[in-house]
Amino acid sequence: MPGVASRTAVQRAVDEFDVTAFQLDIQPAARHAARRSLDQSGLLLVGGVHGVRQNALAVRALMAALDVTGLALDWPAGLAQPLSEFFIDGQVPDHPLLWGGDGRITVGDFALLRERFNAGRLTALTLFDGVNESVWWRREAVMADRILASSEHPAGGRTLVVAGNQHTRLTLTGRGLPLGARLADRRPGAREIRIWYGNGSYYDQVPQRFKQRWTLRRRPQLRLEGDVLVLYLPSPIQARVPHRSQPDGKRPGQGAGQGAGQGAGHWAYQPVPRELVAPSAGRPVPQLVRQPAPRRAARPAPAQIPSQVPLPPRVPAAAPRTPPLASGPSQPVPAARPVPTAPPHPRQGLRHPSKAERAAR
Repeated sequence: MPGVASRTAVQRAVDEFDVTAFQLDIQPAARHAARRSLDQSGLLLVGGVHGVRQNALAVRALMAALDVTGLALDWPAGLAQPLSEFFIDGQVPDHPLLWGGDGRITVGDFALLRERFNAGRLTALTLFDGVNESVWWRREAVMADRILASSEHPAGGRTLVVAGNQHTRLTLTGRGLPLGARLADRRPGAREIRIWYGNGSYYDQVPQRFKQRWTLRRRPQLRLEGDVLVLYLPSPIQARVPHRSQPDGKRPGQGAGQGAGQGAGHWAYQPVPRELVAPSAGRPVPQLVRQPAPRRAARPAPAQIPSQVPLPPRVPAAAPRTPPLASGPSQPVPAARPVPTAPPHPRQGLRHPSKAERAAR
């Protein structure tokens, strides 16, 4: 089952994941359009379905082909500090926000981050989700502000923004204005890559399948279809996702009031004052009135939550050390022993007499 509930199993899966074993064919026109988006706006959006194994492979291929060193993921911003420790010791953090199981966080994503960081090609990482807003368009606005704030950082000049395909749209949707449209409005020239999946499966809380998704393409390919960049993944496979189910049905790390509206209230019956009682009735008539919702504990504003992952300095590989001649640092190095030589031959240095010398004798 792709859902993994053990930290040890997740770590083992990350170590075994080969993020370089993937080949993406990029059409020249698509490559030019993607690079133009990065040159003009500094951003390139990638929208797909969570819980697919090839997502991390495709993101790594795009970063390598387009020379992108900044990455923005729709992960909870509360994982920023634990993820910074992952780059130091290589150990997957055991944080409550890691085990949601909705497919956003996979073992392939950890392998992607480690490979890019060790190669020196990851200089900025932003986690822009984790916004506690019930109104969809307000949540999109906060996430867009986090991406723009991080992309203005000197290290994040060219950023690949990876999110669900409902967030990366560049036009108005039925739910409101997504973050993709907000980014394109404030960064003219930003474009979106839409991942199109063939017949296969993905993981979102449970294993699921794509329905009626047939294609004649057999290899992953990035193409420019009209004015839209499309990345074809013909045979998607469900990813291995950290997932721990809770007995109360809530996701790990979700509070009791998380997701409720700010201005919500409740309806209750309240007695009518005595002066409003009708004389003929003799008793108060209950009326349905609206009472304000109880106040919650104050929480920090979404914009104040740190979303930039502090990346540690990459330590270059040390040169191989030559083992010392002595067994310990305090012992002197023994002097070189003379090489024994053989005694000279008795006839060494004699030459054969010439004809004139033999005649003189």
